[in-house]
Amino acid sequence: MKGLAEYQALTYLKEYGINVVPMKLVADMEEALNFVEEVAYPVVLKGVVRDLYHKSELGIVKININNDEMLKKAWGEIEQSVNKTGMKSEGMLIQKMVHGVEVIVGASYEEQFGPVVMVGIGGIYTEIFRDVAFRLAPVTLDEAYHMLKELRLYKILKGARGQGQLCIDGLLDIVVKVSNLITNEGIKEIDLNPVIVTLQDAIVVDALIIQTANGDGRLCKY
Repeated sequence: MKGLAEYQALTYLKEYGINVVPMKLVADMEEALNFVEEVAYPVVLKGVVRDLYHKSELGIVKININNDEMLKKAWGEIEQSVNKTGMKSEGMLIQKMVHGVEVIVGASYEEQFGPVVMVGIGGIYTEIFRDVAFRLAPVTLDEAYHMLKELRLYKILKGARGQGQLCIDGLLDIVVKVSNLITNEGIKEIDLNPVIVTLQDAIVVDALIIQTANGDGRLCKY
């Protein structure tokens, strides 16, 4: 099976109409600074290494970068970390930093059941809390809403402890579109973690798409 690089995966999702974080693949600091002029700080910087999909534990992801000095420092540290892996860097992915509630949206093609979609608590706590709901895909908007209502996370989304209701409609849109995507015969797995949900929006900031062994490469046009 073949996985798309994060930038490829996010670009594919954007082309499909899924809301993704503002981002740019950059080759040098000048390009990175130009991106910051467009979106403003804070930003996230990620090293891009082929066939390396889980990067945080390797020190090649830097978050909450708030000024030019921090950006230059993060760039150097990521380069050093990439060099330690012995793998080849393909540049840096710079993104707008988004704060909100972290949600995971995923889908996979299971031999026994066919396409399945899931949603639940995201970020580093996904495996700890295991607050997730599953359905056979594709799902309707109403079915996706009932998935959310099964979760403890739902109370947070609705506005726990006097907080405003988060953008549930935006999250539902992502769940439905991902459930439709997994029916694509060229896709084996989709992992969006996290999707950041705010008062106004739901935004994919990290994505992994795995193609089937007989995928024809149509997803890799980026």
